[in-house]
Amino acid sequence: MALRSLAFPIRVGTQARCLRPDVALLGWFGYRRAMALTDIPDKLKTISDRSIVFTVLKLLRLEVEARLAAIEAGTSNTGVIKYRTVTIARSELTGLSAGVKTFSKNLGSGAMPSGARLIGVSYGESFTGLTDGATATYTLKLGSTSDDDAITSTVNVASGQTGFPKAGTAGVRGYANAPMYAEQPALILTSDADLNTASAGSVTCTLAYFVPVSG
Repeated sequence: MALRSLAFPIRVGTQARCLRPDVALLGWFGYRRAMALTDIPDKLKTISDRSIVFTVLKLLRLEVEARLAAIEAGTSNTGVIKYRTVTIARSELTGLSAGVKTFSKNLGSGAMPSGARLIGVSYGESFTGLTDGATATYTLKLGSTSDDDAITSTVNVASGQTGFPKAGTAGVRGYANAPMYAEQPALILTSDADLNTASAGSVTCTLAYFVPVSG
């Protein structure tokens, strides 16, 4: 007979109740909630009755199988958080041709996964303001193929700017939990001066997003 189909009576105060062995055993081992897969009960480390140990391990296996089935069926709100980080530095700009005032750099490799949702953007966790030694302006925006400022419409990264790291001005898809385009995200630097005249500067951009495991 399957373990989960069995039940036996126990007494709680003056009332007799019937519990499945899996509930009773897991309670004895210290479980009072849904199991976390990383839980290792202290009692399991010292118990001498191997048959009980094997029973508990079997219950843990059943729990894993149940969770995997929920994920495959799309009934579990499960996913992973991922990051893409890129740096634009003055050393990348010096080789550009005269007259070039816009520079684009992919954020990670490849299109965003289907169903991905935005968590947030952080600019300047590592920051040295861009400068040409004069009065040039430097701004960044973040988007993708169909909308190049969908996530961030503008953030000033010129020398003298403070308050980093910061999020910048949000674009139409720049809010938390926004559905992301299934396209290659790219960071775009724009200046009112030739970019190859930059004499210093470096700024990082990190994109955090959530990808559902199913559905």
